[in-house]
Amino acid sequence: MRTVKWVFAFLGLMVAFALAAYGLYWYQLKRELDSTLNGLNPLLQVSYNRLVLSPFGEVKIQGIRIMPLGQANPFLIDTLLMRSRDPAFWLNPGATLNRESVPNDLHVSMTGLTLDFNSPLFTSFEHMAKQLMSDTPPSHVSPIAFGCGNVRSFDLTTLRMIGMRLVQTDFYFNWQRLDENRVQLDVNANVKDWWQIDFSAVLGLTLRQASNLREVPGVLNAKLRYSDEGFNRRRGEFCSTQSQVSPAQFYLNHGLMIQDWLRERGVEPTRPMIAGYDAMSRPDAELEVSLSPTELVIPLTFARSHEPADYIGLLRPSIKVNGTHIELTDDEWIALLEAISMQIEIPEPEVPELNPRRRSTPVETENVFVPRQFRETSPDEFFNYIGHPVRFYTFFGKRVEGILVAVEGNNIRVIERVDRGVAEYPFELDKIQATEVYR
Repeated sequence: MRTVKWVFAFLGLMVAFALAAYGLYWYQLKRELDSTLNGLNPLLQVSYNRLVLSPFGEVKIQGIRIMPLGQANPFLIDTLLMRSRDPAFWLNPGATLNRESVPNDLHVSMTGLTLDFNSPLFTSFEHMAKQLMSDTPPSHVSPIAFGCGNVRSFDLTTLRMIGMRLVQTDFYFNWQRLDENRVQLDVNANVKDWWQIDFSAVLGLTLRQASNLREVPGVLNAKLRYSDEGFNRRRGEFCSTQSQVSPAQFYLNHGLMIQDWLRERGVEPTRPMIAGYDAMSRPDAELEVSLSPTELVIPLTFARSHEPADYIGLLRPSIKVNGTHIELTDDEWIALLEAISMQIEIPEPEVPELNPRRRSTPVETENVFVPRQFRETSPDEFFNYIGHPVRFYTFFGKRVEGILVAVEGNNIRVIERVDRGVAEYPFELDKIQATEVYR
């Protein structure tokens, strides 16, 4: 009986010790958290409703309110969850990071971040962005805005116009050491009802030049995936209204203008490019870009050369749209990168000032974009319109509408839109009728 009492007394002592250790840990962590938040004043006033700790290194903060200086409404975060196998890391994370050391595993997730794009904070950001872009020519048009009426870029103003005013975002970050030389990094950002971005990479840790610590990260492989969850549909509806055409017509116009833009920069759009970009622009599209470097890529790697060809050969990029691999040669990758890095200017019609009280009608210039339409075209002329939308009827009365991608003797090949992707079909010229080309 006495032995049983001693066992229970020992267990009670251990429980009391565990509770005391947990209370001390909670108190120290709360003091560290409150000290960090107080250090943000007066620029940011941060408060929270609840702090929950786990003895296994998990910290959960609920009901976070962030009030920037001079703002009327706070940013809200439902839950911030942080986890590490090393509970001591959260007691003084700054000291650990100052030693340029990172835990073997680190997880951070944030759910329910509410952002108001009408708030004064975002308005001030927009104003600063416009000041930074003040040197940009007035005729500059972002390629994503091609065919969208008078819209020249999808800045905050345009995003608000298409309905992006109050958005909720979830964020996920995970860092895990796989072994002595490799680390797995995963990042996810989900803007609800708009888009989702996933990034994952395996990083290699190389030796520091001045020590034996393996803490300099380089990329062994990486993958970026973009999933449309509403943006493409809203953009199509908005731009079709701005340009006074149907959404289907907007997509056709936009695709043709992108092709013209590429040609102006020395890139001849290929069949995979046309099909891939068309699918990527549609609702519910998924884009995946992967890098499979031939060697560990660290920042110093790019100091060897500034030639895009060297980057492409080293990184070995690949791209998929809706699960379909898009074949691009190294030269096509290089040309695309160079085209994207260039600026575009669309000259606007000049308005001569003939009378200060009465302006003349705009004078057309050769470079002004003229709206196209479907025009009756002989099949014999199809070779002049590869890459253009076409429509016709087959010998059996089936209506075909798609993009012309090849003319091979008496046969043509047309890409048609199907569910969540595209399909390519051959047709014989002498078995089609009522042929039209969008030109």
